[in-house]
Amino acid sequence: MVRLTRISVGLVSLLLVLSGGLVATQRAAADTATGAIHGVVTAPDGSVPDGPVAVNMINATTTISLSVDPSTGAFEADSLAPGDWKVFLYYQGSSAYVPSLTGSGSYLYRGSQDDTVVTGGVTTQLSLRFFAAATVSGHFTGADAPLTSGTVQLDLINGYDRPVTTYDVASQTWTATGVPPGAFRVSFYADDSLYSRQFWNQQGAPNLATPLNVAEGAHLTGIDATMQRGASADGYVKADHDGVLTPPTGLVTLLFWLGTGPIDGTGAANAALTDSDGHYRVSNLYPGTYTVCAEAGPLPQGICSPTTFTVAASQSVTVPDLVVPVDGSIAARVTALDPEGATTAFSGVQAQVWSWNATSNSWQQVDTEQSGGDGHVLIPNLEPGDYKIRFLPNPFYWDTLWWNGERFMDNATVIHLRSGEQLDLGDVFIPSRDFAVERTFGQDRFEGAVKMTQAMWKPATETPDDDGVPLAGVPVIYVANGLKYPDALSAGPAVIFQGGALLLVMPTSIPSSVAAELTRLRPQRIVIVGGPASVNDDVEAQLSAYSPDVERQSGADRFEASRNLADAVWNAPGAGGAPEVFIATGNNFPDALAAGPAAGLIGAPVILVNGLQSHLDQATQDLLVSLATTDVDIVGGPNSVTPGIESDLATLMGGTEHVQRYSGATRYDAAAAMNQEFFPQADIVFAATGANFPDALAGAPLAGLYQAPIYLTQPNCLSRVVAEQMLEGGTQVIWLLGGPASLSPAVEDLEVCDS
Repeated sequence: MVRLTRISVGLVSLLLVLSGGLVATQRAAADTATGAIHGVVTAPDGSVPDGPVAVNMINATTTISLSVDPSTGAFEADSLAPGDWKVFLYYQGSSAYVPSLTGSGSYLYRGSQDDTVVTGGVTTQLSLRFFAAATVSGHFTGADAPLTSGTVQLDLINGYDRPVTTYDVASQTWTATGVPPGAFRVSFYADDSLYSRQFWNQQGAPNLATPLNVAEGAHLTGIDATMQRGASADGYVKADHDGVLTPPTGLVTLLFWLGTGPIDGTGAANAALTDSDGHYRVSNLYPGTYTVCAEAGPLPQGICSPTTFTVAASQSVTVPDLVVPVDGSIAARVTALDPEGATTAFSGVQAQVWSWNATSNSWQQVDTEQSGGDGHVLIPNLEPGDYKIRFLPNPFYWDTLWWNGERFMDNATVIHLRSGEQLDLGDVFIPSRDFAVERTFGQDRFEGAVKMTQAMWKPATETPDDDGVPLAGVPVIYVANGLKYPDALSAGPAVIFQGGALLLVMPTSIPSSVAAELTRLRPQRIVIVGGPASVNDDVEAQLSAYSPDVERQSGADRFEASRNLADAVWNAPGAGGAPEVFIATGNNFPDALAAGPAAGLIGAPVILVNGLQSHLDQATQDLLVSLATTDVDIVGGPNSVTPGIESDLATLMGGTEHVQRYSGATRYDAAAAMNQEFFPQADIVFAATGANFPDALAGAPLAGLYQAPIYLTQPNCLSRVVAEQMLEGGTQVIWLLGGPASLSPAVEDLEVCDS
């Protein structure tokens, strides 16, 4: 049975490794407040280097130069401040070692090295080995004539080495010496401006360049390039002001990408700058097909042309206009009735702006503005697109509405904002606050759970043309003992995660209302939660008549059952583990049940522990490791989950900042504290009695469907903390789970408890 009532209410009050290794020893240094680095430098063959070697060490504030013993290659640095140090090698001999000081004195820095950590009271041993230098060479000439000069540049892709290169005009060849091992991007430049920049292997842009892999001491030849005559292109950038195209208000930087657009944000082939009329000209384009994108300036960045243009060597083309959308705005005037009943300006109303995100396929809040003394609110700098706006008054005894006069986001009118449009919504009237009260219940807890699945998938009697059930049946139905809670406490988040629902049965039989609902829902899979003592084998056999796939998740006790369920769901192929996990006591039901929708919102499991123990059990620790968990939410105070368990969790997670506890003086306050964090604003909230478990247990999937919280309340009045958060969170509907025996008519009338 579902009843809908409207009630008006007033104010309810986050080594240097140069092919050698780092070995840290725990030999205590003389000064325990500082540390030391001792090491040995060797040539590529393991011998002592044959020329002068120096070591530099740098931290955030200090640079230290160390001499290296020419007979042993040893060096020492003592009395070092603890922390991160970078270690650099210098070589001034004649052998082909890298890194080195070249004849010109430029240092080849290996940027891929890691910091060496100095620990107080510890001497760290370093073994540093020079690389044997490689050489790279090739033929480098023009497509239609020899080059008069040229430059070749090797850039280490994962570092900053740039070996010295030379170019011989007579032979049209180039050579690079002193090349360390690694992957390089090779670029070719002809000093003749008629040629375009080029990359090995005949590529025209950095993001398309073929990496050149150089092994230690190698001698690579045949790294050739034939330079192409550059092309040019010109065109205009225009700003779209609600259909009127004008030059941009400032200069725009453009990037030209070979292909259909940027890959990783770097490596464009060319760049250009517009003039004051929006005109641009770009030269030295490598022959190919290009996409032009606006990169910087007064217009939105990253806007690319919808079509490409193609140029051949020496060709000049005119490119179609790049029309770039500009930001628009939305304005409104917020009004309400004053005490005399006259319409007046309403100041201090928050206007929340929600934008449709096509990538995530969801509405996301992007801005909040506030109405001024005259009631006007302006939301500037909005990109063209689809928006919804929610108006949240303060104080909270005024109603919360979506434009245009709707109570819920799903029903809110979509605002289609054009490029540069200055849209005025006119007056937005805010009525006094009222709540809708909805109740779902059955004649008993078993039928009550059925009514909740029927609220998720409407029966044919309510939607005659569609019974609401997917053609293939619902994905999964979890079945639990309706008389005892322990095994089923962790089921809610699993059901939400898998897009299913939960029904209750007797330990030895299936109630007729549940059997009928299973027939209607045609579940693709049924999961029994608990062992045969909770739901016996006869019931399991009967359930096979409703689904071809029936499985059981159980354990030796409620804690193992909870762990096994989390492991089966979140460690399943493709599930991705559980970066965040909720921990609740399994010795009582309120905390775990209230956590269900919050856990479901972020796709996390609720894992039960024996909250009275002084330490976290090993089995739970092992599960968290297997789930790759990095953050934990504890539901309930220290009487529910001991400080010792919290401490063990902090150690396991790597720090107290990764463990958050939600608690309160009562079970109602603990649930509210968690809901305040995960559902700070909710159009719909669910409420269930905190004195028993079936309603909240079966209602968790329904709340998960609406991405709404479940509050626990006292049976005979609405808990004060629930009323306060409903007011502050802009709630429109409170949905009661359970009949009058669970939540009295006083709760339905929103009578707030005195304490």
